[in-house]
This record gives sequence, structure tokens and C-alpha cells, in this order.
Amino acid sequence: MPQNPHWYTLRKEWQDSEFDLVVQTMRSVGYTEYYQGRPYTMFNVNDMKYWTMGAPLKATILINRKVIGLPHDYDKIASVYDDLFTDEASRAEDATLFAMIPQADNVLDIGCGTGLFLEHRRPAAYTGVDPSAMMLNRLAQKFNGVSTVRAKFEDFYGGRYDLVVALFGAASYVTPSALERVPAMLTPGGSYFLMFYRPDYVPVTHTKSGVFPLHFNGKSIAVPGAVQVFGNYLIVTGP
Repeated sequence: MPQNPHWYTLRKEWQDSEFDLVVQTMRSVGYTEYYQGRPYTMFNVNDMKYWTMGAPLKATILINRKVIGLPHDYDKIASVYDDLFTDEASRAEDATLFAMIPQADNVLDIGCGTGLFLEHRRPAAYTGVDPSAMMLNRLAQKFNGVSTVRAKFEDFYGGRYDLVVALFGAASYVTPSALERVPAMLTPGGSYFLMFYRPDYVPVTHTKSGVFPLHFNGKSIAVPGAVQVFGNYLIVTGP
């Protein structure tokens, strides 16, 4: 299909139980997208979107995939991002913040960027999620072999984690409805540490770079928990 280039994998190349599980997951947590007037349930992972043709589960014989390849605003500043926060005040703010974050063995880092969390902690298991390919490339250059996923958190459905973090306003780039899933992603006894921009605060990242990505600020916090002020941020911790 030259007008819609994509690839596919066939059921016969899988174990039936694994194929069924993947299709069921895609259909249960995916999103609707229309092509030629027909709705399809899509599921995004890294640079790819996946979908099936909508037949009943046992009659489904293939999974399609297509490159997303969409640029992100933070791609524009990835090459200089780390240089924006090398001053003494930024380093001191980082140190104060990480003294507040719980220790954990298995961490999900929402909006991981170039790997600030890994500069301060190296947990036994780590997953970084970010929609910017260029930011993740910078992370990979600094931390070899670390697990990352290129995706908006809205499209990410991972496992269970001892700690979920979204640092320095990263939570403000996620729709409130998507953040409502965070408590269900915790292991027993797990916790989350989510940072939102304070209402009406203009992020220094934006002013220094001249790039102004859409974000939600701290006006619509949908996650329950204790709220505290930290400089220009609101921190929500729970459960």
C-alpha cells in the first residue's frame, strides 16, 4: 500500500497464547484512530504504532505496524538541554530534591529526558519514558544499556513499579486523565513522586531555550496524595 506503507507480523510466527495476549492488550488499552472513515484501535510503542483489523480474537491472524516518526518540541533543545542546568543553584536544587525522593529498586521515570534521575540514582531496574527521540538519544549516550521507551505516557502501559517519578514539571506534560493510572502501576507498598509546574509559572527551560511546549501546569492535578510546594513546582506524593 504505497499510500500507507506499513509492515505486519503473522500469528503463525508466534505462540498462540502470546499472540492472543498482545492483541487483547492492544485492544483493551489502545486508542481509536480513523483511516478512510473506519475506526481502528491503535497502540503505540517507541517509534511504531500497532493495530489489527478488528476480527474476533481467534480469527485475527496478523498485527500491523507503522512508523510514527513524529518530532517532539524537546527534540529542538535536546543538544543543549543539559547545559541549561549546570549552574550551582540548579545543582543545589537537584541535591535537595533527591534527598526527598524515596529509595526504590524498580523505578518508572515519566518524562525521563536526558536522564537526570540516573545522575543521582541507579536502581536495580529502571524504565524511562519520554516522547522525544533526541532526549532519549542523549540519555543513551550517558547511560549505556538503560531501558527506555519512546512514547507519551498516555500511550504507555508498562508493568508494576516500586516508585513512579515525574521530575521538575514532567507531570505537567501528561493529560490529567492519563496520570490517574499511576496509583494502579505501583507494587504493594510502592509510591509516586510527581512534580507539576505551579499555576502561571513559565518554565525556565522554555525561557532559556525559546521553545514553549504545551503543558497543563498545576491547575488540574488528578492524582490523590499529599501536596507540597517546592520552588516553582507542586509535588504530589502517594499513596
